[in-house]
Amino acid sequence: MVPVVACLLLAAAAGPVGPAPAATAPDTPIGAPIALPTDDPAARLAAIDARVEALASLRYGVLRTTLRGGARTEERWRYALRRDGSFRVDYSGDTQRVVACDGRILWDYVPAAGAARRIRLEALDPAERKRILEGVLQKVAVPGFRTGVEAAGMTWCWESPPAGAPAGAVVAAGADETGGRIAILIGDHDRILSSEVRRDGRFVLSVVATDHREVASGVFLPTRLTVTAPDVGGEVRVDVRILQPVAGEPLPDFLFHLDPDPAIHIDDVP
Repeated sequence: MVPVVACLLLAAAAGPVGPAPAATAPDTPIGAPIALPTDDPAARLAAIDARVEALASLRYGVLRTTLRGGARTEERWRYALRRDGSFRVDYSGDTQRVVACDGRILWDYVPAAGAARRIRLEALDPAERKRILEGVLQKVAVPGFRTGVEAAGMTWCWESPPAGAPAGAVVAAGADETGGRIAILIGDHDRILSSEVRRDGRFVLSVVATDHREVASGVFLPTRLTVTAPDVGGEVRVDVRILQPVAGEPLPDFLFHLDPDPAIHIDDVP
């Protein structure tokens, strides 16, 4: 993303007719660059994420529509998260799947297969636990919905917003040592409006977030995200709808535990 300096647009009020004003030299500046924030961009992004993590609970539905090469696919799932790390995903895309975790045991159940994995997370080392959780949640990850991952491991600075950005918006630009770069447009109330990822100058991914909803005091979540990325012979476009987000309600313990039928085959790990 090439930063563009925003200029002030001045409107003249109607007045009496008088002599024509003196001509202005072509190189005379008509405005000044916007004042960039003075805080640390990484800290700002982490604080935005921390507000979500501080919620007692969060639940919502998701409708994801993917357009690739003329083909259209739809997936739906429901997601529930509690501050203690418990979560549940009820996925109904190509294969129905239920993932439930109470922080100690993770269940991964596929009804069509009549089988479930029971993973005792406490028995795993931190690296393996992280790998398993990321693998399970990868299928339902929504790019641009959270900022914590983007903020980690990068060097950050503020940049002026592109032309046409909302008033007061600013860009947090991050770069890593491997040629990766991300530009995140932040609007009022710290709403994440868009992000663009490049690697070695090549476009990788863009996300536009709209229709934000304040789910708790000072916590604004987008309810629509449009993701665009290059694909073989063209591009892939993903439209994500976040449905009926609700924050702070009590979520019962049984929601994060499965009690499968005795006929279900259970694979214990480890």
